[in-house]
Amino acid sequence: MKIAQLTSTAIRCLPMADPRDDLLHTRFSPFAPARRHHKGDWVMSAIKTALKVASYLAVAGLGLASVGSASATPLQLGVTINGTPNVFTGTDSIGPFSQTINGVSITGELAVGTAGGNNILSSSSLSVINTNSSTAIISVLLSGTNFIGPSNLATLSASGTLIGTPGTIVTESWYIDPGNVLGATTDLIATYSSPASVGSTSSFSLTSDQVALLSATSSLYSLTEEISYTLAAGGQLLSRGTTVITSETPVPEPTSVLLLGAGIAAVGLVRRPRKAVVA
Repeated sequence: MKIAQLTSTAIRCLPMADPRDDLLHTRFSPFAPARRHHKGDWVMSAIKTALKVASYLAVAGLGLASVGSASATPLQLGVTINGTPNVFTGTDSIGPFSQTINGVSITGELAVGTAGGNNILSSSSLSVINTNSSTAIISVLLSGTNFIGPSNLATLSASGTLIGTPGTIVTESWYIDPGNVLGATTDLIATYSSPASVGSTSSFSLTSDQVALLSATSSLYSLTEEISYTLAAGGQLLSRGTTVITSETPVPEPTSVLLLGAGIAAVGLVRRPRKAVVA
């Protein structure tokens, strides 16, 4: 919403009395009490109205401060199975697609990147099944650029279900690069390792609190997430999901601070003691 629209909306919401209505009521109503009008009454009414408008705009400005401008997010998804890399690219999203690589069947692989406001990088798959007669070594690397600063916090999540592959540990790492380089693992945000799978079926899940970014940045930057694990012969990883969301601690915009300052100044005018009028 633009500032002009916010101004118009704020003014329409205010209960602005017309001083002329009160004047007409005083002059012509037989029930009106006697009242002496001063030129200063209209000025004080205008100041009070301006104060209310400033308050509306200050609140609106604080809301606008947390909204970033969206931009296109180039993505690169690398899937390496038993040492054989496969690279997929796209803008804002890749997939979903299904493919068999070195005897490992991948279904519903999807990557998504969203820049602006809360920046999001996420990858997922419906199923990864090792059809080989031996263990498969698998790694997934998703990276995106043009995420929008300023950002100083990250929220991380990871989940999945392992079937028929006892002892498997899924390791997930998230990185940020202030240089905005695709695939860069310059600064580690965090690493998570699932508990070793036990029995025929084991699920894991992580949802972190907000993590402070060591490389807090006010300009464009890249995000990367890496997932690595093994699957025993016939083993499966179902409903895997990995996400990082970066954001900024909300702070008032300078415009909002100025508006609040104007409101405080208006309060000072309203409360300023009047000099006694000598008849």
